[in-house]
Formats: sequence, C-alpha cells, structure tokens
Amino acid sequence: MAKTIEVLSLTRTGKESFKATGTIDEKKFTAKTILWGPKGEKTPIFKVQEAGEDGEVGLQKMKTSQFNRGDRIALARVLKNKRVELEAAEVEEAVKLAS
Repeated sequence: MAKTIEVLSLTRTGKESFKATGTIDEKKFTAKTILWGPKGEKTPIFKVQEAGEDGEVGLQKMKTSQFNRGDRIALARVLKNKRVELEAAEVEEAVKLAS
C-alpha cells in the first residue's frame, strides 16, 4: 500500500547533517541524518527519531516504534530525494552569487 508522506520542513543543521519533520499516513515524524557507509565515503541517511518510554527522543527499535519497516523505508527514500534537491538548490544559489 502506498504511503502518504508530507514533508513539512527540511533544514541543514551542519555540513552533512539535516533534520526533517512531517507526516506519514497522518502520523507525525521527526527524522535526523547520521553518516553511514565505508570510511571516507560516508553519506547522510535519515533515521526516524521518537520519544522512548523514558521520554528521551532518539532511535527506537522496531518492537517499540510507532513506525514499521515500510514506513521507515518510505521516509528514507522521500527524505533522501528532498535532501538531494536541497543540496542542488544550494549549489545553484552559490553559483549565482559567484557570478
């Protein structure tokens, strides 16, 4: 079944880090990036952040998460595309300013 994903915000929080908020099938989400991949080739990937039983916000295991595997995969795919669009827009703006 197709997921309905609405990205409300996507902001750069560092050189290679981002934060996003939105909804997936009417459930609110917050996601942050981590760097993943082999040493020297790490790229940002999005991970859903949730409040745990102790109220601390962070990564949750599937067993305790309100998001299933399909939700997480769909979010990661959409957010990666949005991140790439944002980075391309930033490069385009930098080129305009340099001209």
